[in-house]
Amino acid sequence: MTKKPPASIYESFKEEPRRVRLLAEEEFILEVTEKLVKYLNRENVSRTELASRLGVTKRYVTQLLSGGKNLTIRAIVNVAEALGYEPKLELRKRKPWDWETP
Repeated sequence: MTKKPPASIYESFKEEPRRVRLLAEEEFILEVTEKLVKYLNRENVSRTELASRLGVTKRYVTQLLSGGKNLTIRAIVNVAEALGYEPKLELRKRKPWDWETP
């Protein structure tokens, strides 16, 4: 008996839990960076100004906000604090295979 191919790439992830974790990691990194950029824009703070507030280079900030640098919890807290915010973590129960289909 031959196995039917998955209807989508998302369905193929069901078969490999490691892929589910990798996708969840990437989705979370994207969500965090998008939110940091949103608050940067909301506060009308340039990347140059943020770098000055953090005591780092503009290049570092650009890499951090584009996914080029590893976003550590400390980095997230530092950026949030530099913008006048305090970060909070929210966890929600994922529904089984709660994927957005393209």
